[in-house]
Amino acid sequence: MTDGSGHRRVTSSAVLATAAVGVVAGSWRMVRHGAASERGLARLDHILGPRWRRPRGTAVDRVVAATTDIGSVYGLAGSALALALTGRRRAALDVLGSGAVAWGLAQGVKPLLDRDRPYQGGLGDLLVHPPMGSSWPSGHTSVAAAVGTVVADSGPVGLASAVGTALWVGWSRIYVGAHHPSDILAGLGIGVLSAVTWRGLADLVRRSRTR
Repeated sequence: MTDGSGHRRVTSSAVLATAAVGVVAGSWRMVRHGAASERGLARLDHILGPRWRRPRGTAVDRVVAATTDIGSVYGLAGSALALALTGRRRAALDVLGSGAVAWGLAQGVKPLLDRDRPYQGGLGDLLVHPPMGSSWPSGHTSVAAAVGTVVADSGPVGLASAVGTALWVGWSRIYVGAHHPSDILAGLGIGVLSAVTWRGLADLVRRSRTR
């Protein structure tokens, strides 16, 4: 029998997963059908992209370029290791698992749109090493959002840190010329969905072991 706390968590996870799917689907539709019309949400790329890719000086360029890899597989491994070393082994496993699922899912759906990156279309300079794959969705943002979804459960500080980090990584990917804003939306949705899926499966495995 599921207690009240467990029921609330299941409900919360279902709401998060539904919202995440909606965000990814909306982003896909925005990119797939909005490129020609430039109407509605499709204007997001045309309005915010140029503003956020505007150069802010060499010092800022270096800081952003250095910290954008928080959402890379190396950043993921570092986050999991830091949690493990501080005794939070379960959280470390969930972070590593959620982030790995997010990265794999993001890479797996990239061929659906095969979108050029901003620097490839002459929309800005690339400030980092050339990334692999198409622009949509953002794999770095997916990883950051997945990790953030797991860490957010640790309390208000964890929630604030998780949201701030995911948004920073997403914004930084636009700034360095690697992604469009709509790519970031899809990345956020994929990350949240990956974390919810991983935690649901991990909870099932853990409960089965205690029976």
